[in-house]
Amino acid sequence: MACIKLDATIETSDKWQITDVALLRWRKKLKRVALECDDSLRRCKQRSLEDKETREKLRQSLFPRRVAHTTKSFISSLVGHRNEGEPISKAAVQRFERLAHGADEFLRFVELSGTPRRYMFFDPLVQHLFAGKFVQYQMLQQHQGSMRNCFSIRPMSFEERGLEAMLAFIHEDGEAPKENFWLGLMLRLSESTDGSTEGDDSQWGMSTGTIEFILSF
Repeated sequence: MACIKLDATIETSDKWQITDVALLRWRKKLKRVALECDDSLRRCKQRSLEDKETREKLRQSLFPRRVAHTTKSFISSLVGHRNEGEPISKAAVQRFERLAHGADEFLRFVELSGTPRRYMFFDPLVQHLFAGKFVQYQMLQQHQGSMRNCFSIRPMSFEERGLEAMLAFIHEDGEAPKENFWLGLMLRLSESTDGSTEGDDSQWGMSTGTIEFILSF
């Protein structure tokens, strides 16, 4: 049941646009635990099936030698299982159940701070970035030699940091290559709710809380 609840929580959270870094890390942890839970459940079912097949072979054995051989294999299998540890211990089950119980709280935080993916963003530029599209403006000046100026805004998604926008400006001069440079700026996309308005209206924009400059010559 814990595995089902974890999977359902992750699937539901994927329908929301989450920009809060703490919630992104929380979701990443839940995804990792869900994989561990599914893997433990699969190993438990596989081991149960193997033991059932071994017992069936014991029951169908007709000759003493076959009985002895199969019994020896069965005992070795049981010993091997003990040496390897239980496929899923009681402590592991309690851990999965505890984290699955906390998944309800995670969804409440997602609903409070996140936004459904079907939300129509206030800023069309941010809407396009969340849709995976990018903007690029390029100017070529052939009459002054091979000179190129390019400005672009591209979305970059990070599991722990959310969606960020890479703003890049490139200047290339064929006659003066020493003056070439590339400037980059990372801005994390986030939302800020206007408390003075009624209802659930939210305004989306680019947050300058996390800024990373990249300069290359």
